[in-house]
Amino acid sequence: MAWELLLKLAMPSGKPIFTPDTSALNRLLDDPDSARLVAGLKAGYFTRLTGDNFREIGATKNGERRLQLLTMCRQLLLAGEFALPYNWLLGNHIIHFHQNPHAYHWKLGSVRFRAAEMEIVHQEFLNEKVALEEREDARENAAVFESVFCDVRDKFQLLFESGAERQPASVQELVTLFQVPGGVFWSYGQGLYAKITGVTPDEATIRDFVQRCPPLKAIILALCTAQYERCIRDLSRGPSLRAGRIDMYCAAHLPYCDRFVTADDKQMRALREIAVIGDFATEVVHYDDFRRLMVPEFSGCIRPDVAM
Repeated sequence: MAWELLLKLAMPSGKPIFTPDTSALNRLLDDPDSARLVAGLKAGYFTRLTGDNFREIGATKNGERRLQLLTMCRQLLLAGEFALPYNWLLGNHIIHFHQNPHAYHWKLGSVRFRAAEMEIVHQEFLNEKVALEEREDARENAAVFESVFCDVRDKFQLLFESGAERQPASVQELVTLFQVPGGVFWSYGQGLYAKITGVTPDEATIRDFVQRCPPLKAIILALCTAQYERCIRDLSRGPSLRAGRIDMYCAAHLPYCDRFVTADDKQMRALREIAVIGDFATEVVHYDDFRRLMVPEFSGCIRPDVAM
């Protein structure tokens, strides 16, 4: 009961909000200074874990490793919370806007994923069977995601080589092209909206919704970034932005945190593009850089002998 009470009391407290990707959580667990860093996070940040972290940890093949990650998350939750997975989060926004567009505001309503928090405490649901199911589901969805974009790359390249279309040189350039009236950017939004409500909004409505809903804007930008990387980018130029499906959809959480931390270079580059284009205030940081920031930041206030 004590843990449940603490979780209920854990709410944003004016501290900067830290959201880690699962790759960063794995690095944090393996860090030789892990206990001290976790203590520093609890002291200096409100940690907002995500439902996507929960799914990926739940899919961990090694049961002992899975338990270690869950235990560390339990520590982080003493000064934090779980946010809903990206698809539930986005679905809630679409439903609320659809029901009453005039009253909609993206910051209204809870994003908290209490079921994940309770599972972290009680650890009654996650087991080997669930882990296997999560891995299979992730593989299937990742294959579809890759196919949607990669299967049409040759068609795009033929257009560029023939001179029929100019090849965009950046994600920003592609987004600008997609945001013309009737453009793909708005079609992405209409498709996401229709999937949840069964109703396809007109372009004026989706433009208004995107302007008022940063998480939706972030997801559409993630789709544009995935399309640029897989269909359009000249692979002989520039660094890769080819982050995986869940890594890209983590973009939905960018408006909800001050620092998003990942140990994946491709995800870092992709989410930085999205944060800049979307004009999100979030700082997307590599784990190594965040660690260097954390150590001097808390070295004076946390004694190694009392770090929890």
